[in-house]
Amino acid sequence: MKTFLAVLFMGSMGLIGQSAGSPASQDEIVWFGLDYTQVRFIGSHSAFSDLQNIREHYFRSWNELIKMESKKYNLKSAFGVRKVIYEMEYAITQSMQRDMDNIRQLDSYSIDEDRVADVVWKYTDTSDGRTGALFVMETLNKMEEKSTMWLAVFNISTGEIYHLRRYTGKPGGFGFRNYWARCYYNVLKSLRLSIR
Repeated sequence: MKTFLAVLFMGSMGLIGQSAGSPASQDEIVWFGLDYTQVRFIGSHSAFSDLQNIREHYFRSWNELIKMESKKYNLKSAFGVRKVIYEMEYAITQSMQRDMDNIRQLDSYSIDEDRVADVVWKYTDTSDGRTGALFVMETLNKMEEKSTMWLAVFNISTGEIYHLRRYTGKPGGFGFRNYWARCYYNVLKSLRLSIR
């Protein structure tokens, strides 16, 4: 496994540290979206009854919602940049290949930093020196009415992670899509990171 640098945990309003020689633009960020390859659904069968539809429809819908409603899901404000480049197709494609056989459970579940770093590494590209960001989704927890997710901000060229932290969001709203989308909306709304 590659070695990653997960640096600068500054509480809930962490700042992203970049070395002076970093080639990444400090005025834009590449948003890779929501990666569901590691996610587990915590709850009964009735809470997540149509797993096939979740994989084939909602993994894409939840990702595209951030771009379609970009004023509401304000990534510019969350990351302190003037420009957001949306490149979510890889996250969507990978998520839609998720094995759904053991995705639903009643026990607690978590992933560690090393597993998140492995996921982030799949988004690296040595020819691209920009800064990337994505949520690696950990749980949709109906029993505790919350979702947990890891936010990774990283150098796309090297895989160096500038910010890595687990966040928790509360769901809400009408309909299955909106109910769980509220989780990452609430996390993004609370973020005040800066890559400048």
